[in-house]
Amino acid sequence: MKKLFGSSFLCMRSINHCRSLNTEEFATPATAGLAKLWRLSMAVLLGAILFGFSAPVMGQAVNATLLGTVTDASGAAVSNAKVTITETNTGITHTSQTNDSGNYVFPDLPPGRYTIIAEQSGFKRESRAGIDVIVNSTERVDLVLQPGNISETITVEAETPILQTERADVGEKIELTQLEELPIGGAVRNFQGLLALAPGTVRPHRDHSEFFNAQDSLSTEVNGQSREFNQLMIEGVSDDERTGLLQIYIPPAEAIQTVDVSTSNYTAEFGRAAGAVTNVILKSGTNRFHGSAYEYNRVSALAARSFFNRPFTANGSPNPVARTTYNYYGGSLAGPIIRNKTFFFVDVLHISDIRGQFNFIAVPTDAFRSGDLSAGKSLIYNPFTGNPDGTGRTQFQCDGLGNPLPPDPITHIQAAGTNCAKIPSQLFSPIALKILNLVPHAQSTALSNNLSLNTQLRKNPTSFDVKIDHNWTNNDRLDFRFSRSVQNVVQSPLYGSAFSNSGGPGPGGAFMGTGVQHVQSGAITPLSQRCAPGSAITATWHTRPTTARMRLLSWASKVPIWIMHSLAAWSPLTCREASEPTAPACWWGTPPRSHGTAARLTSTW
Repeated sequence: MKKLFGSSFLCMRSINHCRSLNTEEFATPATAGLAKLWRLSMAVLLGAILFGFSAPVMGQAVNATLLGTVTDASGAAVSNAKVTITETNTGITHTSQTNDSGNYVFPDLPPGRYTIIAEQSGFKRESRAGIDVIVNSTERVDLVLQPGNISETITVEAETPILQTERADVGEKIELTQLEELPIGGAVRNFQGLLALAPGTVRPHRDHSEFFNAQDSLSTEVNGQSREFNQLMIEGVSDDERTGLLQIYIPPAEAIQTVDVSTSNYTAEFGRAAGAVTNVILKSGTNRFHGSAYEYNRVSALAARSFFNRPFTANGSPNPVARTTYNYYGGSLAGPIIRNKTFFFVDVLHISDIRGQFNFIAVPTDAFRSGDLSAGKSLIYNPFTGNPDGTGRTQFQCDGLGNPLPPDPITHIQAAGTNCAKIPSQLFSPIALKILNLVPHAQSTALSNNLSLNTQLRKNPTSFDVKIDHNWTNNDRLDFRFSRSVQNVVQSPLYGSAFSNSGGPGPGGAFMGTGVQHVQSGAITPLSQRCAPGSAITATWHTRPTTARMRLLSWASKVPIWIMHSLAAWSPLTCREASEPTAPACWWGTPPRSHGTAARLTSTW
């Protein structure tokens, strides 16, 4: 038997005390082993090219932990008690045993509502239902077994929740009920508006232009830190804009199950933030088909005028309200592909957002357009007089009736008269006159706020999410998610079709024009609770216009316990139980026999 390689994988300390996994040998001749190694290497390489770069995915970032202690009526620990938990909506079960101290732990559970049952011979079975396990949380459920027949069951329907005693982090969990029932508000229905519920946060606010921030991402400062110190994630995968200012993809509020916000004392998997860590968990399918359809509508016909938006302009003409129509509609569908095993969730959202904009701006008055700048109360000098350095110049000259004197056609200097602030038309630039003719006339003689105009900002984004959860076994699962959003943004100029589409600035000096933004986000994450609970390989990608981020496949900080066995399939890792007399071993593929073909790994316990 030849030892082909001896590289090692790190393994984080876990509940079953798996400390390291070291490749030892193949149970096949060297040539067959080399062929298998070549196939395996090519599969991983091609998988890396297909899936792109990835950041590590930490178990607790997308999951949760359920733990507790089983005791008898006297308070003594009950060891080797069988503890079984079942996710109510999917029917997925997990089984464990208490240790000598009566403790049990179920790490890296997908969020959901669980029922827990503890049983031991000589005791009645204890059942606890309706246990909500939320992402990035550690739930403690202690059970007390009463003497009796194991066929009898004591069911606890409800219990007063205890304070958080298993963790030190501080934050807030924004759950489905809050997303559905609390008014999100703002220009758009953005879940980030609820981040103000977390302690230490300031009111979320919108930054940047309508084009750069086409999704209307909101920012907040936490505990006095800059907003750039926050970390944004979707199901444990980084969702930060390259500048750290915005969230790359913002899922619809109706597609979100939980928003986990940690503001201080983060757990180990969150190490890149000094502000808040916001982790969004999308909904998942269950054993029952369910769907939804929704629409939110807002129209200007039901809105009041602003203080400055008067019914009539300064010259008495009607001043209509800028038309605003906001339609937010979509739907979702979820259910089983294979009952108790494979589930799907899909949603689609379209927004028709037409925002009427009232603009109160300043343009040149008719007097200014004719060259009479007297209302400005400033001295106006003839640039053709005086010295080249600007000294010695004289003001423009007017006759006794206040009309500007005609300048000399060659020197452009006027004859002596009375100082005035009126420019003779002979000195007007023909280019400036053409530009001035594209600017609308003022509605009053006031020098400021003399023109009211209505413009429109139009956004028509469409987005969708696809999520599939597949449970290979009760301990191994594969999660897939793909999200895409396209934003179409059009900002009309101040001087629109009525002025030959001459353009002009956007409202408040903002950009004007048309822009399209494409945003994509996805992840493939295999997870297992075998030798290294929560270990994963993940492939993630994010793209947006002019910025494509493709990350090559990388290992998580915990040992990867899944591997691409071929281009068409994934092979789960198999481990012997720690209670078996021989040293525990883990392998991919078929169990190692005298003539097996699977790569064999041994672990130190």
